Amino acid sequence: MARYQLEPGPIPLHHQVYLDLRAALEGGEWRPGDRLPPERELAGRYGCSLITVRRALGDLAREERLQRTRGRGTVVTQPKIVRDLSSTLSFAEEMQLHGLEPRTTLLAAAVGRAGEGAAAARRYRRARPPTGSNGCAEPSTCRSSWSRWSCPRSDSRIC
Repeated sequence: MARYQLEPGPIPLHHQVYLDLRAALEGGEWRPGDRLPPERELAGRYGCSLITVRRALGDLAREERLQRTRGRGTVVTQPKIVRDLSSTLSFAEEMQLHGLEPRTTLLAAAVGRAGEGAAAARRYRRARPPTGSNGCAEPSTCRSSWSRWSCPRSDSRIC
């Protein structure tokens, strides 16, 4: 007996199966890592041919919602996280909207002397910055070009 009744008409049968499978994935019927039933079982569930089910599964695999492996079956994949780079939300806020909990995990830490490569990467060209009327760099110039430079005069503020 078919679980979902496919309707003959303008919407192709494989697309109807695709829509129902996608709704089941989004509804939590199958979670990431779960195996879907075999193609024959799905075909019996929908009352359609194997080729119809294969095409619907292929569409979901192209969207990276499923991973199909010959001889092993079809497995639900972890949904991809799509970020809106034009949004004003922070990373943490966006992940919370996706139902995820953002966190930071320190994988490793060590104290030691930097090697030559790391030391070279940290170096920057030191040049005498342009001076203003008070003998110190102008704040606007300092912020844009000399962000690591501080005013040499002890009585003036840091630029």
